[in-house]
This record gives sequence, C-alpha cells and structure tokens, in this order.
Amino acid sequence: MQNPANVLTKIPTGLDPIFHPQNIAVVGATEREGSVGRTIFWNLISSPFGGTVYPVNPTRNSILGVRAYPSLKDVPDKIDLVVLVTPAKSIPALIREAVDLGIKGAVIISAGFKEVGAEGVALERQVLAEARRGGMRIIGPNCLGECNICRRQRCSRRGRLHQSIRCFAHIGSRLE
Repeated sequence: MQNPANVLTKIPTGLDPIFHPQNIAVVGATEREGSVGRTIFWNLISSPFGGTVYPVNPTRNSILGVRAYPSLKDVPDKIDLVVLVTPAKSIPALIREAVDLGIKGAVIISAGFKEVGAEGVALERQVLAEARRGGMRIIGPNCLGECNICRRQRCSRRGRLHQSIRCFAHIGSRLE
C-alpha cells in the first residue's frame, strides 16, 4: 500500500509549478525593510524548500546578498514559478514574458485589478488571456501568496511558518 503522505508528491498535476517548483523568481524583490517584495523574498530564502530563489529587480545588482537579475529572461535557469510583487499595470507584460519563457505557474500578489473598476477588469482580462495562451496556472491577483507546508515553501506576505497548519484556503476573487 502506498504511503498516503507521499501521494501528493508522486502524482503530477497542473499545480506542480506552484506547489512543487524547483526554481522560483520573485519579480519586485527588494531590500526595503517592511516591503512585500522583501518579506516574500526573505520568506523563500529562509525556508529550506529544496529549490533556488532568484530575485528579479532591474535596478539592483543583489537583494539581501543574492545576485539579482534585471528581468526574467536574464535568470540562468528554467523557472517553474514566478511571484509578482509589482504594480498592477506591469503584470500583463510580466505574465506575457513568463509565458514566452515557458513558466507554468504564477502568484500575483499585486492589487489594483477588478476591485478598482473598469481599468482593473481590463488588466485582469489581459492577464488571463496571456496565461491561457501558455497554459499557465495563477494564484491571485491581490492575494497574500501561497505556502506548501510539506516542503516548507513560503511565497507569502505572512511571517513564521507554523508546522501545525493543515489546511488550504483561498480568500478573494478569481480571474474570470
């Protein structure tokens, strides 16, 4: 009989790029204390999930001592998951770039989509069209992030990872 604890790690799914990535790029990573980009990047590099984390920031050579890359296309390895922490208006182009590079998962932390009206709705439609073009799975926009407790992977704005948590929840809207 197969060990139930191994079932989720053995069966490939369309969500593997999000919950089982080998390489993660954080677009909008920064060293600015208290910023979402710094918190998410720090959470990822301080949690031993078994993969590599690449900060992407066009104005910095390094973030928290880790070499930074000016764009997704400059990252030297294949990226499975991109975490986007940039203004809403930049997201459609970043999703397009990610799809063109073959990235299959994205977490969009950024706000400023349909919750702000017609302009935000148009941005969401652009994001969705690009994601569908590349078969990309997305969590967000306007979300806190995601955690895979089994792998100690924290793409989240929240602090310490608690081992006793055993649930999956989504709060917010979905792309339509």
